[in-house]
Amino acid sequence: MRTHLMASALMILCLRGLMAELPQIKPDVWEVKEAETKGFGAIILERTIRFHAASVEHAYLIRVLNEQGRNAVEFPKFLPTSTIEGRTIARGGVETPFKASSDFQTKALVETGKGSLNRTSVIPPGLTSDCVVQIQWTERAFFGLAGPFWDYQVQDRVFSLGARLPTRRLELEVYDDLAWGYDLQTGPRGAQIVNGKGFRKAIFKEIPAYEWVPYSEESAKDNPRFVLYQQPRYLVEASQKGEKVFWEEVANHWYRPFYDQKIQYGKVWGAFSDEIRQGLPPSRQAAALELHRRLVARFLDVTALTPEELAARSEKQNKRKIDPRDFGEVLKTGETTGAGLHLLLWSLLGSSGIPAKPVFMVDRRERKLRPKECNIAQLGDWVLMIEQEGAPPIFIEPARRFAPPDLILPKFQGTEALALTPADPKWGYQVVKVPIQDGSRNTQVVKVTTIVGEDRDQIHLTSHSTGIKDWEERAQWWSMLPAERNKNLKEILEKRDAAVQIETATVGPYNRGPFEWKCDAVRERDAARHIEVNPFPLVDSPMDLPRDLPAQRQERIALPLLGLQEYQAIIVCPQGFVWSGAPPIQRSNTFGEVNWTAGPGDSPSEIRVLLKVRTTTLLAEPSSYPEFKTFLAWVRESFSRTITLSRSSS
Repeated sequence: MRTHLMASALMILCLRGLMAELPQIKPDVWEVKEAETKGFGAIILERTIRFHAASVEHAYLIRVLNEQGRNAVEFPKFLPTSTIEGRTIARGGVETPFKASSDFQTKALVETGKGSLNRTSVIPPGLTSDCVVQIQWTERAFFGLAGPFWDYQVQDRVFSLGARLPTRRLELEVYDDLAWGYDLQTGPRGAQIVNGKGFRKAIFKEIPAYEWVPYSEESAKDNPRFVLYQQPRYLVEASQKGEKVFWEEVANHWYRPFYDQKIQYGKVWGAFSDEIRQGLPPSRQAAALELHRRLVARFLDVTALTPEELAARSEKQNKRKIDPRDFGEVLKTGETTGAGLHLLLWSLLGSSGIPAKPVFMVDRRERKLRPKECNIAQLGDWVLMIEQEGAPPIFIEPARRFAPPDLILPKFQGTEALALTPADPKWGYQVVKVPIQDGSRNTQVVKVTTIVGEDRDQIHLTSHSTGIKDWEERAQWWSMLPAERNKNLKEILEKRDAAVQIETATVGPYNRGPFEWKCDAVRERDAARHIEVNPFPLVDSPMDLPRDLPAQRQERIALPLLGLQEYQAIIVCPQGFVWSGAPPIQRSNTFGEVNWTAGPGDSPSEIRVLLKVRTTTLLAEPSSYPEFKTFLAWVRESFSRTITLSRSSS
């Protein structure tokens, strides 16, 4: 169901006035059986969300039946403007009221693993293993009434209607004074829709609990969601005429002006264009990539400078306004913006007879492209698609500095995207598939040398990464000065192993080529006849290895990326110690390969250990779960292997 409403409301409602008194709790609430909680120990009996012009009301009635349920009750951190009223009632009638966020206990939730959920929640007072929680709060909305800048703003917000506990009944009400458009995604179970006087209501029953599962995506769960979005009036009006009219309006009046508005070429543009396009490869895609390479070698994107680059420039340089449409000035200064690089490449592709299509990708971790949802804010990364007969399309991100321009971030791979189709007199649109790229460019090679002493080990570690790993690691430290990066790396490594003393830690430099970080460290320990050595200290596992995996799953499996992670170790044994050897591990299945080998080094005192983990499947159906668990077990076994050195009896 999709509805688009424009506001005529002129009055902002008083938040406290919206809140009614807490209703009486019916006796049958205490008769709820534990089986109704579906193994969670608690259940949301009633939940209500009401969207007004300038506020949102929330209400919950929760029944807790055991200790597990008590530990599961939590709410999102309240906004400072929220007004709260609630109570916890234990069996027997002991009541604990609360009226402020300060009455709640703050809980930081950290679910382990790369890409894990980090969030802060609050816990009401008075919880027991046999109680009822009743709460309602009103918050001033992040959205508001239509204002003078409405036609220049595009944004949205997604409300998940699932919870971490099962929900018996949920009512969602949208009042006619709401200025934003909205999209109600009811999920596979559907909802009952009721039209009231001045509002519309959706009633959901028996919503399953949302459970975070490792290696899964929110967008693939198909949970019910409510999406609010703001966009210009002319797009709201177009949306009321249907999907086709809406997206054609987006193409021709929101994005096309970026490409069609006047460019100031200057006197030397023609000569420059001829020169930079000389000797291009014959194929469209190779020519487009070569053009991009030449552009970034010639022009500096001042919107993607590192802090040290900004510090090296004069104040006048950093304050200078750059018009990305003034190609003459760009040629003169050699500086432009990310938007300027996009326009330069677009113009030169056109002059070279290479058609390009603007494409807007969607982060598959959060949502799917839904053209029927006439919401421009759902569109994400803005790239250029180059098609070529006999080859899959390539997607060029002109302004992603230091990364291959056709590198697609994993969160966009395997999705559907919206492409604009330039044509005269009217642009159109189409839905295109974003391919899954093989992981050959995504590598991390870690080299570790450990010089083992009687009671002290010296460790030297270097990491080089390319492709996605390169981009992720650069992004981690991008906003820091070199000294701050080094300090941060030192802190990260110290947290990984408190027994190791980090002597030096160095990140970068930030230039083209594989990204590097390195460190020197020492480990003090007691002398012993047997020394257990970790070949790969101070580095993360090749993959997230959750402690507890569910026995079964219904969610699609989604890996963070495809690629190769290679760990090379040299262990220098102390005099008089020997190693008896270990059998190799060589395993492979649909998800990839795991290889662990160890043997003699270049000198009698050296042991060489090599671990390679290659992932080859990015997305897989739940039926592949047993095979995936087996793959994770191989990674865990190989990465946790140690080398035991023993004092020779001779």
